[in-house]
Amino acid sequence: MRELSLSQKYYLCSVGDKGRYSGLDSEKTTALVAAGILELLMDGILELNDGKLRVKLTRPAEIGHLGGLFDYVRSCQPVRPQSVAEHYTYNISTRDVDALAEATGRSLAELGFAGEERAGLFGRRPAFVPQKQARDRVVEAMRAELLEDGPLTADTVALAALLKRSGDLKKYFSAYERESLKTRLREIKSSPENRLVSQMVDYIDNMLSIMTVTVFATGSI
Repeated sequence: MRELSLSQKYYLCSVGDKGRYSGLDSEKTTALVAAGILELLMDGILELNDGKLRVKLTRPAEIGHLGGLFDYVRSCQPVRPQSVAEHYTYNISTRDVDALAEATGRSLAELGFAGEERAGLFGRRPAFVPQKQARDRVVEAMRAELLEDGPLTADTVALAALLKRSGDLKKYFSAYERESLKTRLREIKSSPENRLVSQMVDYIDNMLSIMTVTVFATGSI
C-alpha cells in the first residue's frame, strides 16, 4: 500500500461510510483543516512564527489536494491557524471546506483507496467512500505503533490526536486501550528523545482548543 499523507489517513478514518462530512460534523472538518495545516508545516511548505502561518516555499507542483488550503493561507498571510479554520468550517458558505474534503477524497480515489459515488439533493455532489481494506490498513498500522513499545513517529501521533479531537478514536481503540494510550503518551512526552512527538501532541491540542474556543466566543455556531 502506497504511503498516504496525514490528511489522507485522517479522511479515511473519519469521513464515514457515506463518503461526505455532514453539516453537523464541525469537529471533524475542523480537524481536517488542522490535518492539512499540519501536513504543510511538517513538509516545510508553511511555517508558524509568533502564532501565525506564513508561506515558506513557492507553490510546489506536487501539493495536490492541499492546493486550495495553501492558496488561502498565501492570500491572507500572516494568518492564525484558528482564523483559517473559522473561514473553512464556520463560514456561511461551505464551499471551501467542501472543496478540501472532496479534493482529499478524490486523491484517495485516484489511488484506488476510495470509491466515488453521488450524494446530496438529486445526487449533485461527489462523495468518496473509503475502501474498507485501505482504512483497515491505516488503523492497524496506527494501533500497532501506538500500543507496542517501539518508537513513535510524529505522523502517527498527529493522526491519533486528530482522531481523538474529532471523536473518532473510540471507534478504533477500546476504553482500556485508550487508558493505556494515555499512559504511553505521558511517558513519551517525558522522554527527551521524543521531543518532536511531544511538541506535535501539544501543538494539535492547543490549536484545536483555540479554534473551538474562538468559534464559540464569536457565536459563529
